[in-house]
Amino acid sequence: MAIATICQKDLHKQCPTRVTAGDYDQSRIDNIKRMADALWSKFPETYIILEHFTANSEETDLANFRVSEGKGMMLWGNFNYAYGQNTMGYVSGSDIAACKPPSVDASILGFHNTCR
Repeated sequence: MAIATICQKDLHKQCPTRVTAGDYDQSRIDNIKRMADALWSKFPETYIILEHFTANSEETDLANFRVSEGKGMMLWGNFNYAYGQNTMGYVSGSDIAACKPPSVDASILGFHNTCR
C-alpha cells in the first residue's frame, strides 16, 4: 500500500489556475484526476491525500472520483482555528469532532498560543 500526496497546497491552486482563486477550475481538476489515474495504474492500492483548499465543489468532485471502484481521494481539512481554540481552553469555535491535528500543526499552534 502506498500513500501519495498530489501537489502541495501552494502548488495545488496553480495546477494550473486559469480562473480566480476559489472558483472551480476544470483544467486543474482534469490534471489532478490524470495524475491520480497514473498513480492508480501503477499502484492500485494507493491512498491519495490532497491538500486542496479551493472551492468545495472541486473537493467534492475529487473525493468522488472513481469512488465506485473503491478509489476516491481524501482531502486535508483545515482545523487550525478549532485546534487553536482547544489548546487555549476556549469553548467557542472549538469543535473538532473526531479529527486530530498533524504534527506540524501541533508545533505551530504551540508557538501561536505563546505569542498571544
